[in-house]
Amino acid sequence: MMTTLLLSYWRAQGEGEYADWMEQYYMGNVWGNWFNTAAIPGLTPSQNALESHHKVIKETCLDSLRASTSVVLNDSLPRILKHQEGQPVKLQLRHFCEGPLIGAEVEHAQLLLLNKKNFFSIKVPYTKVLTGILFNAAKFMVTSTNIHGATVNRLRAQRYLNSLIGKLPRDATVFNAQLYFLSLHHVGLAHLEKLNGLTATPKFAAAQIVAIRQKYSCDCKIFLHNGWQCSHVIAAMVLQGNIKIASMLETLPVRKSSGGQRKQKNCLAADSSDSHQFSVDVLTRDLLRHPLYPVNWTVMKEFPMAKDDINGPSHYLQGKVTSWGERHGRYYWLFKFSDLRRLQVDCNTLAELLHDAYIHGADMTGPIFFEPEPHSGEDMTEASI
Repeated sequence: MMTTLLLSYWRAQGEGEYADWMEQYYMGNVWGNWFNTAAIPGLTPSQNALESHHKVIKETCLDSLRASTSVVLNDSLPRILKHQEGQPVKLQLRHFCEGPLIGAEVEHAQLLLLNKKNFFSIKVPYTKVLTGILFNAAKFMVTSTNIHGATVNRLRAQRYLNSLIGKLPRDATVFNAQLYFLSLHHVGLAHLEKLNGLTATPKFAAAQIVAIRQKYSCDCKIFLHNGWQCSHVIAAMVLQGNIKIASMLETLPVRKSSGGQRKQKNCLAADSSDSHQFSVDVLTRDLLRHPLYPVNWTVMKEFPMAKDDINGPSHYLQGKVTSWGERHGRYYWLFKFSDLRRLQVDCNTLAELLHDAYIHGADMTGPIFFEPEPHSGEDMTEASI
């Protein structure tokens, strides 16, 4: 139905010849095998991962990586497409390798879960059995800074589900098609049983990946590309109680500092001694752009040695960033220090604490080992600055 809507618009705009070619060749049955879900990254061809001058294509099909894009498009890709369209569809596909969590997908999943307007549960009308969850696409995610944010309500959900079976509303046009039909992602649940033994680890085992794939499925590009994880599936796992965001943040690899030699500036360049990675200005810019950026980094803060003597001697304590969140349109980050006290700070304060740790010579991206957590009856200091 979406194809009919778009082709009708092209013909109305005088592009009938192009619309006929699109319908006859590109949307023909001969290419049905090309549209499939990738189950094994790198082995199952898929149009979603196709790039005209990708390095892998040049390494596989050409003698030189310096080949022009026209050579790749005219000589190489037609042979790949001709070979693929004649291959039968493989129905039995499974994972065989281990893989880590993608940090960007965990960050996006946390953003989705910060506001309940970003997801909607799909249930059977009478039995109320959960069959799936709808999530907002990135462009329409409800945040404090997104002007395109749209609440996922029953109207949007039903309109999207109807479009999957070919029922389009009468007011559907090419101008509102993105909001009506392309603004949501559907995570399907094959069963409601809890995934036993599923824990956040630096590398997920093949058995865990198979268990996730057998329960969850998503229609987004990332899931089609790697076959088992995306921000929507991760968010659904959190909502189902299979895993926790906090445990995933602890196992994510630390973003290391940029390596390599710094480029030498010319004589006319202004003094930019505060433009390195751990300067306050650069950190503030990066933190607002990617709030997951400093998780598990080292911070240092000065504390009085005696709680009641603010003007007395002080000492620096080392800690690490454990998590982040958003409240009233502002990001905040949580710390845990070596004396087990916890702090909550805003962006500017975090940038200053990271900069202090850097100038004191701390290993910004190295591991920090704390004493075991005290029991619930012992004192635990919590503060916010």
